[in-house]
This record gives sequence, C-alpha cells and structure tokens, in this order.
Amino acid sequence: VYPDMTLFFAPEIGPKTDFALVGPEAVELSDYFICELPGVDGTIEENTEAMVKRMREAAAFSKSVGRPVYFAHPFRSSVNFRLVKNPIEPATTALAYRENFRDYEMDAVNAFFLFDTARLGREAATLGVPVEINGETHNRIRCNNMAPVMGMMWAAYAAMKDEGARFVPGSDQHGFETGKHGTYVPFDCFHALGIGADDIDFMR
Repeated sequence: VYPDMTLFFAPEIGPKTDFALVGPEAVELSDYFICELPGVDGTIEENTEAMVKRMREAAAFSKSVGRPVYFAHPFRSSVNFRLVKNPIEPATTALAYRENFRDYEMDAVNAFFLFDTARLGREAATLGVPVEINGETHNRIRCNNMAPVMGMMWAAYAAMKDEGARFVPGSDQHGFETGKHGTYVPFDCFHALGIGADDIDFMR
C-alpha cells in the first residue's frame, strides 16, 4: 500500500538495563536501539553525571554490536517530575512566557529540568549519537497548558544544537489505543530550531 515506506525494528532499552544482557538474538533482529537516560532524582550535577555515564555506555554498546542508537526523550523525567507525578508548584505556574524561546536564561532552564542541558548536547556531539525530540513529552506539556515550559525545553534543545548535537524526531506512539489521544512528530520544534529533513541523517 505504501511502497516508499521503510519499517524498522528498534527495541527501547531502559535506563537501568545492563547492555551486556542484550543478547545476539535481539541484536540480529534490530535495526537500531532506542536508549533511555536515567531520570532526575538528585542534584543537577548528580543527574548530569548519571546521564553522561549512560550516554557513554550506550555509545560503547552501539559500537560493540554494530547497530545505531539514539538517546530517547531526555526531558521526560523532568517533565513528569514538574508537571505530571507531583503537584505543580506555584513557582512553575508563575513562570514568565518569552516570545522568543532563546530569551530564557540557561541557568533557569537547567534548574527547571535538573540537568546541564548544554553539557548533554556536547556529550552527544562528541559521541556522534543523536538526541530525540519527542512528541509525547511535548504532549504532556501541552496538556498542562504550560507554554513557558515548552519554551524552556526548546531553549534547552537549542543549547544542545549549539553544542553540535544532532536530532531525530519521535512521536512515541507505541502503545497507541483507538479512542485515545495520539502524540505527534514535533515538527514545530524542528522548524523553530531551523532543522530540516535534510539535516536528519540517522539511519541514512
């Protein structure tokens, strides 16, 4: 029906999964792997160090098995912590909206998301592993009507891009059920960052 469409099989590896337990059978079946980073459960410094450590492990795994990887939804844990799994704090509700997302102060952005976003971008660039811009994370922010948080996330992605990071789009629609909302490929974020289809070279 769609002769120009190519389908790939890509398991998602959780942040606590030992890469050594991903057996050759799984590797043989997989075109690439989606690697989650650890959640935010410490200080900015501790969270950043844990994320960087996992990024390096994922890159080493990719090299050892000969399959590409990308880093999945890096802001998911932060958004869940701030907007989903805990009461939304007055300070979050009071965040000021900036017409230009690049006007957000990066210290405030990092404090909100609880990790050093530019450093993650720099690490991703060094490792040559792209970062996902995830539709479901966008959706969780939109469902809470938090335009300033969206702007801060876009500012964080822009900081990563400035450090040389490359990106892949993801809707995160696995587990979709008829009658429930579907998340989207966040084309708006890509447009805002000045990233076009020709700039996305993952799996080419």
